[in-house]
Amino acid sequence: MRRGLTLLVLLLLVPFAAAVVAVRPVHAVHTKHRRKPRPLPYRAFPPTRESLVLQNAEVNRLGLERYADSKALAAAVEREDLVPLPLSVSLAVDRRLDPHRRYCRPWVAAFLFDLSDAYYTEFHTPLLVDSAVRTVKVQRSLLRWNKNAAPAHGELESVHIAGIAVDIARRPMNGNQIRWMEFRLLYYHALGLVIVEEELKQPCFHIVVSGDYPNGNTGVQLIESPVTVDTIPEEEPPQ
Repeated sequence: MRRGLTLLVLLLLVPFAAAVVAVRPVHAVHTKHRRKPRPLPYRAFPPTRESLVLQNAEVNRLGLERYADSKALAAAVEREDLVPLPLSVSLAVDRRLDPHRRYCRPWVAAFLFDLSDAYYTEFHTPLLVDSAVRTVKVQRSLLRWNKNAAPAHGELESVHIAGIAVDIARRPMNGNQIRWMEFRLLYYHALGLVIVEEELKQPCFHIVVSGDYPNGNTGVQLIESPVTVDTIPEEEPPQ
């Protein structure tokens, strides 16, 4: 009799328990929304492996020395194989650049003079050089922290170590100035006088100047671009 009463009580409690379970609130499961990657700003000269191969091919064509250390660099300056950057009201240098590396090949200096003069005439502000000649030793050091840096040896090595490359800072420029630079460099590229890469991690125009400067394909004419851009997307900060 007692066992029967116990079973009866349990059977009566089952619907009540089911009702409690049924009304238990269901918590929404929140999923994390991944942020879409921000598209990179437009570049007329994106870096490529082929570009590095062409840069080194130009060094080899001209039979240029690649400077191993500061002693080799000083000897090149003494022989006037390297000349000072042509600094003026239209061309400035980043104060952080080692004074011993503010040099380039003579035809690179001539190119910088012409480019900066045209830029200053247009915008009344100087171009800023933040890198010029380097040594193999300096390039190896850069590889430790700068992901943009090219190798110090091999077919893809940096041609800064031969003195035919300069980097012009992109960060101080506004949209119109960047587009002007791209258009002007496209003109020189059409003449076969420059190889250019636009780097964004360390924002700059990496410019390799051919030993044929200022001569080239003289059939190409420079027509000023009618396009102006007031602003561009923000770039990644330096790493």
